[in-house]
Amino acid sequence: MGIRQAMGENRRYSAMAVTALFVVAVASIVYQVMANRPRGLVVPEYYYTTDEGGTWFSAPATLLPPFDHKGKPAVRAWVYQCSGKEFVAYLERFTDEARRLGAQAEQALQNAKKGDEPPPILWQAAEARRSGRQVKRPGDKEWVSAGSREGVAIMDVKCPPGMSGTPQLVEP
Repeated sequence: MGIRQAMGENRRYSAMAVTALFVVAVASIVYQVMANRPRGLVVPEYYYTTDEGGTWFSAPATLLPPFDHKGKPAVRAWVYQCSGKEFVAYLERFTDEARRLGAQAEQALQNAKKGDEPPPILWQAAEARRSGRQVKRPGDKEWVSAGSREGVAIMDVKCPPGMSGTPQLVEP
């Protein structure tokens, strides 16, 4: 008696066996997906520098630069790659007002999680982050608003002389 003939004569058992195999296959897929998933909240990281982009380090993206890092002010370093070499294209920081409103908004979010109503400070903080963002190239003396014509030009990253290709953002 062949498998086909046995399945034809015992349809009920055949259906149960096929259903069991399907359930095992789905459970195996779900297990593999869940096993590779990060646990808990994963906070992304950005690169920061304390020496005009000469060196950089990674830290949580929730930090609003400038912040103190080992006694020095740290700002965000936008690291790119051309021709296989990494370089800091520009630096970023926030004004004191934007940082102050950002801290107030963070506190408001913590309070909102406890059941309080989110206050209007969240909108003000979002606007402050947009308007209070400043950029400059490594070595430049002056910071400019990211939304200004000069700021937009700085953030339009090109490969440095001697490097070719399209600049690719490098993330920690």
